[in-house]
Amino acid sequence: MQVLIVEDDILTANALKKELKQRGVSAEVVRTVADGMNRALRVDYDLVVLDLFVLDGATVSLSNFIRLRMPNTPILSITGSSVFADGDHNAAMSADYLIRKPLSPIDVADIAFHLMGVPIEQSKDAETDKISSGLI
Repeated sequence: MQVLIVEDDILTANALKKELKQRGVSAEVVRTVADGMNRALRVDYDLVVLDLFVLDGATVSLSNFIRLRMPNTPILSITGSSVFADGDHNAAMSADYLIRKPLSPIDVADIAFHLMGVPIEQSKDAETDKISSGLI
């Protein structure tokens, strides 16, 4: 499975990438809408994680583009902003789920696997298998 993470906070992005990697998922991190658009043009992802606001602006247009290009790819939006405080994010952007910062990488990974249709137990089993085999 491949995940695209569009997040300008390096600590958040790396924590999410690490948690997904431990569960057997390849994650690519970019920090801008432009880089996210570039990647979305070239790769079909199983999930896209978008911070609502990144270095070069809001990711709403990127979310809508991804929905058109990859209609079956779930989009998980994360934000530290109070925008969409009433839960009205679906009307403005094509996100399947919105989670607010601060966030737990474990919780985000659990939601990611849910959105990709992978049982959480199965994702954690992959992590346990890697630990027991010495891969982590």
